[in-house]
Amino acid sequence: MTPLNQNRLTSFLGRAARSIGLRRITGTGGSASATTVLLPGFVRTQSATGLQGTTVQHHRTVRVTARDLAAAAWPDAPKVGDFVVIDGQAHRIEQVEPLYLAKAAVFYLLSIRG
Repeated sequence: MTPLNQNRLTSFLGRAARSIGLRRITGTGGSASATTVLLPGFVRTQSATGLQGTTVQHHRTVRVTARDLAAAAWPDAPKVGDFVVIDGQAHRIEQVEPLYLAKAAVFYLLSIRG
């Protein structure tokens, strides 16, 4: 991906994105603390699975840019076990796929359920 295409894609995602939260919990027990930042993310539902009755579990991919993570002062790359907060509901990140340009991560695809 060329830098021009990266800027175009980032611009498109910015227009199509919604506000999401990214949360990381550190520590355990009484010393646990959460770091949460708000940033734009592009949320796409991949599939839905019926669990029981009318309960449905969605499989989603959330695309965030490294630029937006840095602007939000997120400490490093998202990782499995962090949470994406959509409409007030926290969803555990099950998989992280970084997309690179010239050996630098440009976007992250975050797979979540819920």
